[in-house]
Amino acid sequence: MNDHTYQISFEKAFDFVSDSLIHLVSNQLERNGLPKEHIVSVLDCNKMQTIFAYEIRFPRDSVLPCRGRNQNTDCYIVQIEFLNTNKNRVGWLMGSTFFMFLIGFYFVSSLKKNTAKKESVVNNTLNIEDPKISFLTVGKFKFFTQKNLLVMDDVSTILSDKESKLLKIFADNPNQIMERGLLLKEVWENEGIFVMSRNLDVLVSKLRKKLALDANIKITNIHGKGYKMILDDAIIA
Repeated sequence: MNDHTYQISFEKAFDFVSDSLIHLVSNQLERNGLPKEHIVSVLDCNKMQTIFAYEIRFPRDSVLPCRGRNQNTDCYIVQIEFLNTNKNRVGWLMGSTFFMFLIGFYFVSSLKKNTAKKESVVNNTLNIEDPKISFLTVGKFKFFTQKNLLVMDDVSTILSDKESKLLKIFADNPNQIMERGLLLKEVWENEGIFVMSRNLDVLVSKLRKKLALDANIKITNIHGKGYKMILDDAIIA
C-alpha cells in the first residue's frame, strides 16, 4: 500500500464479531508500541468494498464495542492505516507481530461468534408469549425490543443490538426521513464509537433482509439526506 497503510489477506474465509476486532487490534497495537491512532477497514475480497470500518483518534481514548455485530463467513482483507507513524518502526513491527496476531484473531473471533450466537438464540426465544413482555407492531411483525427479536407468524428472527436500535428509531418515526448524521449518532456515536458512513449502509442492508418477509415494509435511501422506513399499510403500534 504505502508507508502508513497495510493490508492483510487470508488463505481461508472466516467470520468475525466487530467488538472482537476492535479490542484485539487496539490491544495488539498498544502491546507492540504501534501508533494508537488508526483507521481499520475490513474489505470484501471479491468486490473490494468496505463492509466494516472504524477510526480511533485521541484524546478520545474510550472506544466501546459494536456489540452483536456479526459478519458472515467470507473472504476478507483487513486494512490498517496509521495516522501518526514512524514508518521504519511500524514496518518492522507489522512484519514481526501481525502474522501471529491475525492467527489469534481468526480463532478467537470465530469462537466468540459461535458462543454469542448460541447465547443469543437461548436468550431471545424464551417466553415471547408471556403477556407481560411488551412489543411493537411493525407492519406484520411483532418487534420485541428488549429481546432484539422479530416475530411474524411462526418465523422468529434475531436482530443484533445495532439492528434493533436502528429499527426502533425507524419504528418511532415511520414514513419520516431520518438524517444520516442522526442515525450514526444514535446507533454508534452515543456509545463513543465513530465509524465510517458506509457502516450505516451495511447495517440498513442487513435490516432490510430481515424485514423482507413483509413486503409492505421498505427502507429507502433518500439521496443526500438519510433513510426513510415506509410502511405501505401504516401499521405500527
